[in-house]
Amino acid sequence: MQERPTPELYKQAAELVQDPDAAAEEWEIVAAAEARARRVQEQERAARERERAVRREAEERERAERREAQERERAERREAEERERAETRERSVHQARVEKAQKLAPAVRGALKKAVREQRTTTWSEIQQKTGLHQLSRLDHQDKVELLVLVESDTDPGNPLRSALLAAAGDGAALRLHRDVSHRLSLDPPSDSRAVDEQSRRGAC
Repeated sequence: MQERPTPELYKQAAELVQDPDAAAEEWEIVAAAEARARRVQEQERAARERERAVRREAEERERAERREAQERERAERREAEERERAETRERSVHQARVEKAQKLAPAVRGALKKAVREQRTTTWSEIQQKTGLHQLSRLDHQDKVELLVLVESDTDPGNPLRSALLAAAGDGAALRLHRDVSHRLSLDPPSDSRAVDEQSRRGAC
């Protein structure tokens, strides 16, 4: 019993020492066994508590990881939805620009061809006055890029762009517009206003 004070042995010892004739040594053995049994129980209880704590910590970590994964998934879904909405808006805006350009392109192309024949530069204001297209005054930079790209769609490769006549007659914004149009058409953009002037002279010849 001193080596392995199991509950059953302790019970037997307790019954034994109830005998009035039990010796003091037997009482001490029982007391020591009881103390060891309590220590064993405390150790087992502590071990169980540690196991429960480890399980709780693992479960809490798993829940936290699950929450983080769900948050990441929701964030990624929101970002994907926002990208899709932004792309939809962009496509809608681009489609509106294209439709607007398609309506204006024939008249603007005709005005630029006329300026080429007359060997002169022109301006947006002049084209508006001569064509009666009041919408031209409401075009922003991207609208004008889309319009001139469409206007130049029938320009023979190697020939200068007719829209150079607009840039030569304009300011820094007109030069930037001409560069953007050249870029959209996969052409080398003019380096400065002198290069635009040269293009406009070639286009007006």
